[in-house]
Amino acid sequence: MKKTILILSAIALTFASCKKEEIEPVVTPTTNEYIPDCDCDEVMEFTSFNLVGAGQFGTYVTINQCTGVQINGDWDNYNGGSTPYVGECR
Repeated sequence: MKKTILILSAIALTFASCKKEEIEPVVTPTTNEYIPDCDCDEVMEFTSFNLVGAGQFGTYVTINQCTGVQINGDWDNYNGGSTPYVGECR
């Protein structure tokens, strides 16, 4: 009888000392989720002026997608530059 009580006590202590393992769900990004590109200064707006016989020139405003830093710049296509467009990364 004492052995039975000792065995049952040992089993009870074993179950009492066990902890339930908690599993955290794995979150994976979906294709609909927006992930900013930190290397991208996105063109928000630009101006364009025509220079007769030479091409186009103007200014543009970019904002970095991660830092929010705004940069104002100039562009021209008569020195080999490209015309900016809204949404372009510079």
